[in-house]
This record gives sequence, C-alpha cells and structure tokens, in this order.
Amino acid sequence: MISADAGNAASVGTDGGVYATGGGGPGDDPNILVPILTDDLLPSLVPGYSWLLPSPLAAPTPAPSTNTLCAEWSPNGRFLAVGSTDAPRLRVYERSGNTLTEVAIVSSPPASSVASLRWSPDGALLCASLGSSPGFALYELTKVAPTTGGSSLALVARTVPTLGTSSLSCAWSPCGQYLAVGSNSAPHVRVFRRSGRELDTTQMSISGTAPEGSPTGLDWSPDSKIL
Repeated sequence: MISADAGNAASVGTDGGVYATGGGGPGDDPNILVPILTDDLLPSLVPGYSWLLPSPLAAPTPAPSTNTLCAEWSPNGRFLAVGSTDAPRLRVYERSGNTLTEVAIVSSPPASSVASLRWSPDGALLCASLGSSPGFALYELTKVAPTTGGSSLALVARTVPTLGTSSLSCAWSPCGQYLAVGSNSAPHVRVFRRSGRELDTTQMSISGTAPEGSPTGLDWSPDSKIL
C-alpha cells in the first residue's frame, strides 16, 4: 500500500487520475506529503478482476514541512496547495507532467498551522484556515516579476475580517460569491460575501440552529443555497 503511516489529508485532481495525500507527522514514513499517485487504470476491487496500484511520482520540490495537514488542487488541476504545522506552513506547487515544483512565493506566510485550504471556484483566491487568530487568511495567486529561482507567481495576502480565534474549516460556495469559515468560538460558522479580490467585513446572517462547536468540515449544496 502506498501511503503515509498516518494520513491527514487527501485531494483528487480534476482529471480524476492524480491524487495527493498528507503525511501524519514525526515518526511517520515518509513524514512529508506523499508523492502524487497516478495511473490510467484505477484499482478495481470487483471480485474476479486483477487490479493495479498506482505508482508514486517524484516527491514535490522542495518537500512540505514536517506534518502535512491539508492538500488542495486548484480548479484547473494545475496547482497544488499544501498546508502544514511548521514554517513556511503554506506551499503552492505547479504540476508539469509527472513533476511538482514550488512556483509561488507566499507574502505574509501564515503565523500558525494551516488546518484547511480551499481555492475559489475561479482559482484566483486561496483561503487557509489557521490555528490561531485571525482565524483564516486569504491569498490571491498573481503574476509578479520573476525571482532568482525563476518563479513568476506569488500568493499575495488580502485583507480579511478577524475571527479572533482559530478555525478548522472553510468552504467557497460553488457560485464563488460566498466564503464560509468554521470558528472555535461562537458563532461557530461565519459567512462572508466576496467582493472582487476581497471579502466584505460584515458577516452574513445565517438562519437555522447554529452548531454548538467548531466544525471540522464545511460544504455547500451545488446551488449555493444550503451550507
């Protein structure tokens, strides 16, 4: 079986044939992001049929830090964002064939562990749930002047409302207009309206019974009406 001893995260590419999983932490093998897995013939568990394990690709360069908590492919399948507990805590890789290379410089990197990552439906913004205040961060993937290493992309931090506590989850609505963030303090779910490359500072009202604790996961209905 090709896996870390303790996996914290998994993400499937848009083409359905590329996978990324997160390693569990110190003592685990390989203790970093597990190499991307790909195979045109996905394992078939139907009795009577043989099945093949996908083969690992080369490890991302440079490797994510220590304990990987989350991994998320961009909507176009080109970029893979990885969050972890140790600095720099957030890396973005670009996939080219069977290789993954870090391409984006992160301005204002997260000051605490990244528990969850979600790209906006248009792939322009990346939300990161954080282990301490302000609770979450928002980055714009944008072109910049090439660096010494040749990177022409950067994750530029955008201004966000402060939750005042940590967060374990976040989710963009399919329409791309709303961002939901789980909070460790009441109200435990907060929804913000997107305005261009920023978020409105005023929280949207939510009807129904609020969760009694911090959500570990959030998701929207396809029509963006139910969270």
